[in-house]
Amino acid sequence: MTVVAIESSTLRPSVAVWHAGRCLEVWLATEKSHASDLVPSLSTLLRRLDRKPSDVRRVVVGRGPGSYTGLRVAAATALGLSRGTGAVLAGLSSFEAWAWRELAVGERCAVLLDARAGEAYWAVLARDEADVRFEVEPSVARVEDVRALLPREIPILSAAQIEKSMRLDDDQRARLRIDSVPQASALLELALSRGERTSTDVEPLYLRAFAAKPRKR
Repeated sequence: MTVVAIESSTLRPSVAVWHAGRCLEVWLATEKSHASDLVPSLSTLLRRLDRKPSDVRRVVVGRGPGSYTGLRVAAATALGLSRGTGAVLAGLSSFEAWAWRELAVGERCAVLLDARAGEAYWAVLARDEADVRFEVEPSVARVEDVRALLPREIPILSAAQIEKSMRLDDDQRARLRIDSVPQASALLELALSRGERTSTDVEPLYLRAFAAKPRKR
């Protein structure tokens, strides 16, 4: 079976392909380039595994939360690939893939991303041997509210700029892990671990209404 994964919820999008126990992954250059680079990158990975698009049997997409543009591109690409090949669609929260890759068995973490406009995306997850689970489901709230709700004594997966946007206290800053992002290969691993239990919902987790800005004249 050949499985494709697409993760573009952050500024470091990635794509991965798994076949016969071998997984290849590539990072796309930037968030702005992934719309044009995503499909060619997938084609390159498939060729390196001696596979064709028609061999793809499953497409896993990261649902966020995160970049609106990234989530839309990932979902649209996954849908197009599924319709063109007959592959089964699967969706996972990008936070789940992040925790799956970064946590050891038995560990817990908070995940925190800047949602802009004075808000933040956050969740709390726990890892066991075969899966991760949400203790607090992904949500968006004002930064001051999230700051107060973050659990103590567990790592916080985030990005470097979060310290400034969230005005974290000394204890929270000490628990930050800012050296990773959700990855397509982690989506693949978690989806394969879950098997048929993986959700078929690929609708992006926007968590709030899109606010259009008028163009400046």
